[in-house]
Amino acid sequence: ISQDGNAQGNYLFQVTGKTVGNCGTILGIISANSVSASIGNPIATNNLAIDGVENAVPALGNGTLMSSVSKGQQTKFDLFRYIYAGVYSSDYSGTYYYLASTCTLVNSDYAYIQDNRVFGKIQRLLYAAYLPICQSQIIINADGTIFAPLIQDLQNTGNNALNVMTTAQPIPELSGVEVIIAPNQNVKSTGKLVVTLYEQDNEIPNSITINVNKVTVLP
Repeated sequence: ISQDGNAQGNYLFQVTGKTVGNCGTILGIISANSVSASIGNPIATNNLAIDGVENAVPALGNGTLMSSVSKGQQTKFDLFRYIYAGVYSSDYSGTYYYLASTCTLVNSDYAYIQDNRVFGKIQRLLYAAYLPICQSQIIINADGTIFAPLIQDLQNTGNNALNVMTTAQPIPELSGVEVIIAPNQNVKSTGKLVVTLYEQDNEIPNSITINVNKVTVLP
């Protein structure tokens, strides 16, 4: 719901009476980040006002400058899952998105853009890895369970496919993964091989609390 408040974007808004939103800027910042990174991380590569002019004065889509928006109103924006931009302080230059919210509940597994991008990449990698196994032959033991060495190979297939995410540089896109295939599933009756993935996302704090204590002796 953001737009420029004092440069070319604002001029177009004033002339046309139409919101000139920052959707293109969001797409650009997303494309410049890894799938697990938040577009709200206030670092240089996520600065909307990279040239120091456009978006240097952030506004809402209705022309209201963010400098006049109260903290309480910003909290409402967060609750309604809007994406908007602002500045932090005069001591920290740049304009940044505050959160990377999606249009769903805050406690959902898909509450933020990076959550969905990570999940999407996992899907793409595992689809490509397991597609050659579809309609291949599954060796069964006498007791009806799947042949143990085959189980291990199939699990390695998934783990190896996601290795590109757990070893990504400079920051891994996943903290950890583990593929599990139950050996006692009845492939013949269901016509399906069920692969279960356990994945650990990187944690992203939306705020930081700093406790300052005055003491006479350091702990």
